[in-house]
Amino acid sequence: MASHFIFEVAIHQLWAWRKKVQHNDSFHFPHNPSDLIIAKAKEIHKCLVKALDLNHREVEFIKWEAPSHPFIKVNVDGCAKNNPGPAMGDSLEIRMENGSLDSWRT
Repeated sequence: MASHFIFEVAIHQLWAWRKKVQHNDSFHFPHNPSDLIIAKAKEIHKCLVKALDLNHREVEFIKWEAPSHPFIKVNVDGCAKNNPGPAMGDSLEIRMENGSLDSWRT
């Protein structure tokens, strides 16, 4: 972990503690600030490394393929909470085998 990263976390943490001292009468400055700063920097660094790890991402190329006659394709643009779970959509598209498109928005 780079020293400038620890410095940036330290500056932010000191600022946050200063604000707490000014606005929270029950807050007491920590007795081990360097340990807390290094622990926070390690936690943030670990999250960033995991989020930016491109080696574990999968890319899937998708394209629209026409349905065979007499079928149609239906696409719902929406989202699902707790996938699977309650879902919500705000538009509907229906494509025929010739590629013609009908769509509706709610």
